[in-house]
Amino acid sequence: MNSLVRTLATPLSPVMVSITNNAPAQTSPSGAVDPVTGRYISPYQNADGSLNGTGVAVAAVSTVSMALSAYHGLKRNRGSIGYAVLWGIMGATFPVLVPVIAFGQGFAEPEKK
Repeated sequence: MNSLVRTLATPLSPVMVSITNNAPAQTSPSGAVDPVTGRYISPYQNADGSLNGTGVAVAAVSTVSMALSAYHGLKRNRGSIGYAVLWGIMGATFPVLVPVIAFGQGFAEPEKK
């Protein structure tokens, strides 16, 4: 077994050495950074960390989309909790696109077989 592992690992050894010796490049946030704390400043937050008006609107739209999408997934797939969770996650992630698809399919109508 050891000879097999050694045989398989030998061609990869230069690659593994290259990966471990070459650290990834340093990255920085694309937005503004607070010079005092060094933390990223989100466009959706105030200086004290609370959500500003835009942040509240985005959160509200995402939450409503998640609820509508989860309900649609539950009813469309005849009570499947798995599909409700999946549709809810997708609705929160893509808050405009998923409800449009749900209404295009016939909101909360069971899938025709």
